[in-house]
Amino acid sequence: MKKRAHSLLFASFFFASSLFCTTLDNHPHWKSERLPDLYYEVLARSVELQTKLQAPDGRFRPRLPRSADAEERSWRITWMQYIYAPALLYTTAHPANPLSGDQKVLEMALRAGDYLAACIEPNGTVLPRINGKPVSELDA
Repeated sequence: MKKRAHSLLFASFFFASSLFCTTLDNHPHWKSERLPDLYYEVLARSVELQTKLQAPDGRFRPRLPRSADAEERSWRITWMQYIYAPALLYTTAHPANPLSGDQKVLEMALRAGDYLAACIEPNGTVLPRINGKPVSELDA
């Protein structure tokens, strides 16, 4: 019983301390103190990271490939949702948005959009291609 009480006490302390650390007043990584500003700061940082993960054909990968192995050939529609961050940042004028009107961010979004558009077959089905070879939309 005593061990269980200590575990419960530790868990509640851990929860409270992690909640305290994630508030804007105590967060160690972000400069912004207001939520709208924080959104743009986080999205701009994510674009910096995701730029490296965009393949030459425009699709987004989960990580950089070591070679032309499964990581390079893989495709998943959920990775393509990342198109929204550069598109939003390019089009939104806000004092906290450092990427508003940035040409590189626009090109990033357009490459991803062109890739997605090229995946639509004339009959409406989705058939993604990587290096000219069709892949399953469920590939991981």
